[in-house]
Amino acid sequence: MAAESETRPPPNLGDIFHNWNDFEQYFNAYCKGTHQVFITFDSKTVATANKSRKKLLPECLKYSFVKLTCTHFGEKEVRASKLPTGKRPKQWLVYFIVNN
Repeated sequence: MAAESETRPPPNLGDIFHNWNDFEQYFNAYCKGTHQVFITFDSKTVATANKSRKKLLPECLKYSFVKLTCTHFGEKEVRASKLPTGKRPKQWLVYFIVNN
């Protein structure tokens, strides 16, 4: 395990975490090392996702997808119908999707 003062690289597409806790520990260490704060923008639990799937996801994953957004970047997403220009504001989101 990396030292607390060591900055971890951000998770990349293709990185493998065997369960949600493994990912959460890694991502929390990354955020702490880079002084970034992310919030959960949207998510779906595996239990909910499995209700509509033929091929079930393992419960150890906890979520079938999670969208995280940095708290230092822009405003929270607003529906296009509520914007005067009809355009969405620029967002920086991190998507984690489980494909099985």
